[in-house]
Amino acid sequence: MVVISDPHIKVDPKYTLYSEAKEKGYFVKNISGQDFEGNCWPGVSSYLDFTNPDVREWYSSQFSFEKYKNSTNILFIWNDMNEPSVFGSCEGTMPKEAVHHQGWNHRDLHNLKCLRLTV
Repeated sequence: MVVISDPHIKVDPKYTLYSEAKEKGYFVKNISGQDFEGNCWPGVSSYLDFTNPDVREWYSSQFSFEKYKNSTNILFIWNDMNEPSVFGSCEGTMPKEAVHHQGWNHRDLHNLKCLRLTV
């Protein structure tokens, strides 16, 4: 089985992954301190802040073999769209002033986001 992983999460309070991440404060913020929302494949989405070590640990736990009940023992993960991609935005990504863990602006971390997703 190949599981595709997009690091943006559909904004939907009924979606367990979204509601859990929101409750924990795991999304990148906009300049006003609210969760940044942009458009991507699922529609309006929020973006996990992989510069936060707690987010990385939580997100990686979502891919533990135990989460895939009755699956084959051959399981692969495809990390996709980890640039991060925001459809319809000026530069195709989140705004440079989006705020990450410890107050870093996106302009300073854009190229590290992909790395932090996989490490």
